[in-house]
Amino acid sequence: MKDVPGAAGSLSGCHSLSQTVRRGPLRVWYRPDSPVPMTSADMLDCLESSGRPTRADVKLLKRYRRRSIFSMENNGLPVVIKAFPFERIKDAWRWRKYAPAELGNNLRAGSLGIPVPVCYGLFCVRRYGLVVNCGIVMEQLCNHTDLAQLSATNESQVFRAIPTLVTMYTTGVHHLDVNPSNFFIHNETGRTVIIDWQKCEFQAPRNDAQLVLQGAHFLNYSQVALAGALWTDWVGELHRQSACGLGLLELQNEIHRAQETTRRPGKSFQAGATLTRAA
Repeated sequence: MKDVPGAAGSLSGCHSLSQTVRRGPLRVWYRPDSPVPMTSADMLDCLESSGRPTRADVKLLKRYRRRSIFSMENNGLPVVIKAFPFERIKDAWRWRKYAPAELGNNLRAGSLGIPVPVCYGLFCVRRYGLVVNCGIVMEQLCNHTDLAQLSATNESQVFRAIPTLVTMYTTGVHHLDVNPSNFFIHNETGRTVIIDWQKCEFQAPRNDAQLVLQGAHFLNYSQVALAGALWTDWVGELHRQSACGLGLLELQNEIHRAQETTRRPGKSFQAGATLTRAA
């Protein structure tokens, strides 16, 4: 377990990636109780070529400059693979800030009670001494719908994010991109799962500055009109459920200010951040 890069100390019990397999330039760390056969030839082939998957049974979900997210079935089980192929050497040198960071943050947030996707494995592809690709294998959130889709047809759906934002506030988990597209709601049970944990911070619990930044970030990306009736009701419910140290008017003013100040108010902040309250 101590050989898992970037994740030592954060893995325990049945969630430990205590097994490993090598095949040429590919190395995989995986859970021994994984329902997905992580050592099958199909899985290893897919992981090794995950920078630019070409298999017919692979469905590309998203592709960015340093990320490739796709789904596939292995032994009848659907999984999502989030790969980080590197074209620049400086990114290859910092590879632990990508898949290992996502895995470690996912596990730590989960241990604090935040609902996260189950991760089955971590992999890296190393050639000529450099990691050219790394990634994680995780459960596919079947029978879930992201909150962005739900709120597009029913704007009141945005209230479903509040309990999770409150849990993040009370545990000090600062997700840097709490936009509606990263909240997945189970279609039957209503359970919420948060994805995209590569960049995350863990602060002291109940930091009011964190609550303000997370709330402002979510509202900026939720298409809720600033200071409108829905906005006012949403902030009021956030205040009620969080029981934060700010008065309702203070919380409204701080979130309003954060939304106007920057397009991405959910970005990193110092642990000692304080609020600039209106006089």
